[in-house]
Amino acid sequence: MTIKATHNGTCQVCGREQALPGGVLSKHGYDVQFHYFRGVCPGAGAMPLEHARDIADEVAANLLVTSRIRAKDAVAVLAGELLPKSAKSGLWIKVDGRTQQEMVPFADAPEQYRKTAVASLHHMLDNESRECARVSKAITDRANQTTGIKAITPRAEEPVRKVIVPGTKFMLHGIERTALRVESRQAMGVGPFLNGNYMPHVVFAHGDKERAYPVRLIRQAAIKG
Repeated sequence: MTIKATHNGTCQVCGREQALPGGVLSKHGYDVQFHYFRGVCPGAGAMPLEHARDIADEVAANLLVTSRIRAKDAVAVLAGELLPKSAKSGLWIKVDGRTQQEMVPFADAPEQYRKTAVASLHHMLDNESRECARVSKAITDRANQTTGIKAITPRAEEPVRKVIVPGTKFMLHGIERTALRVESRQAMGVGPFLNGNYMPHVVFAHGDKERAYPVRLIRQAAIKG
């Protein structure tokens, strides 16, 4: 049986308000690929920050450990104790039809490219150290400000979403259209992130021809009913 969330609470890790089905934070911070969840936030399934901070403290502590390790590695790079595994050779090659710079073992690279690789590795490790420390502090500060103080908030009722079916009227590019049907088509001409993907399209009359447009790109406010 699905337990309906009636309140929102603050995630101990990401700090965003999430639904509380069954009193714990809903699954969030993920994307879905090939029908599987990826990258679920560590705070999912835990108590909200208003009631507990155990996950927040654990994640903040782990980030500090990582920060110190990265800082130590950055110093080792400058001291010559930790070297990049590879560096540019100075030559351009073709891989799978694309031209790119050839990478060779660090010891085989020209000196100028070895120096560049060392500087790049140091910069990356130093940035990671600083970012881990920053996020750790942000999580701890939020926990200090929120735990036991800010009350969880009632969850607003979700508005009923309008659905496009044959006969539905909607506005597209300033013109009122009437849906003839909805069918799966390959998206074209709607941007690089959607082009080529198969998704529901609403088919409508355009003069004496039929045109189709991705349903997901039609705003709810544009659907007349």
